[in-house]
This record gives sequence, C-alpha cells and structure tokens, in this order.
Amino acid sequence: MVVKANWDVAVDVRNKNVGIRVAIRDSNGEVVACLCSCFVNISNPSVAEAMGLRRAAFLCTELELSDMILEGDSKLVVNATISGEEIGAEYGSIIEDVRRVINGRLNWGIRFIYREANCIAHKLTKLAINSSDERVWLEDSLIEIKNDILMEKYCND
Repeated sequence: MVVKANWDVAVDVRNKNVGIRVAIRDSNGEVVACLCSCFVNISNPSVAEAMGLRRAAFLCTELELSDMILEGDSKLVVNATISGEEIGAEYGSIIEDVRRVINGRLNWGIRFIYREANCIAHKLTKLAINSSDERVWLEDSLIEIKNDILMEKYCND
C-alpha cells in the first residue's frame, strides 16, 4: 500500500514566520497523520519549501512508513531534490538532508503536484503559520479540514 505525504508552506515575509503542514494519507484516502509546525526568522520561500519537505520526510521516517510518495507544489525544491546535483543555494544543506533520507529507502519517491491538487496541505499551512508549537495528529486531523478530506476521498472513489 502506497502512502502519500503532501507538504506545503505559508511564508509571512513581513514577520519572517513560516507555517509548515504535512498531510499523510494511505491509498484509500484515510488519514495516517497530519502535522502543523511554525518556524521563525525565515523569509526565503525556497528555504521554507525545502524545510517543509525535510519535515515531511522526517515525519514519515518517524512513523516508519515504507512505500512513500512525497508530494509538494514547489517545482524548484522537487527538481533540486531529484536532480542529485550539488545545490549552492541557501537551501542546499536542507535538500541534502532530504536526499539522505530518501536514498536509504528504495520505495520512496518525490514528485511535483500543482497547488490545486494540494488543497488540504495548503489549508493546513494557513492554520500552522499562527501556531506557536508543532502539533501532530495520528490517524486523525484538524476539524477544519475533515470535510475537505472526506470530499476529496469520495471524489476519488
């Protein structure tokens, strides 16, 4: 059974806050886990997206998930991770962390998806940016996105 982890970030450039969200669902659309986290003193969107991918990869490792697809709407970060090339940009060391996690797992992949297909993660980021601590829900999610999860699940059946 393949599990998908969608990540997204919201950047408040003025206050230098980043909200990271991760939504992990199984092949039936059931929630495996959700995460909301906030980081401060970051205003670079590419750094924020790379941090979101890294947190998603680490969460999947913590949950000991085996067949994984990490999906995000940052083409720059996805392509940088897949390329295998050295990244000289500010987010290069973060991408290297992600590569180390992915390379050790044969059944893991990463792919770009359009923002419109990343709705639940996008909605979670709006909630995460105002959070003061990291929150993780196992086999559950925030009440604010339960209807979105159900609608997406039944639309895909």
